[in-house]
Amino acid sequence: VLYASPVLVYEENQKIWFHLKGPTWAYNGLLKYRNGCLFSLFEANGGKQFHHVYKIGNREDPLVLQGVFSGVSTANEPIAGRAVLIKQEKEFTSLENRALRLSELRSSTSLVLRRLAEYFSNHQVNNLGISQVTTFDIDDLGKCE
Repeated sequence: VLYASPVLVYEENQKIWFHLKGPTWAYNGLLKYRNGCLFSLFEANGGKQFHHVYKIGNREDPLVLQGVFSGVSTANEPIAGRAVLIKQEKEFTSLENRALRLSELRSSTSLVLRRLAEYFSNHQVNNLGISQVTTFDIDDLGKCE
């Protein structure tokens, strides 16, 4: 399943802000441009937060941004993975959170949806987590091969 959330990027007080409306939390963060990338720490009122980094190069009006996120899951596990922002022509207020099944995206008539299915098809490539932590010792890393 691919989760899609509405995002609003806007300028206020000569700064660029990012607002993500998730199904449970709304995240806000200041975007900073460094070394061809946009960086941000997005925070929700409940204390939850994520870091995002998107490659933008020198583009002024990109249609698609590829990036990565890192944060903590709802189960309090450190997680990281790939993220994509796709520019929409619709008003932000009309956009909704969606859970998209990869199997349905693969057979879509929309090239955008088929490309998303292709990009996110391999869970191992798109998501990163840590090994199970039980002792907080070197044994948690497992056996080296």
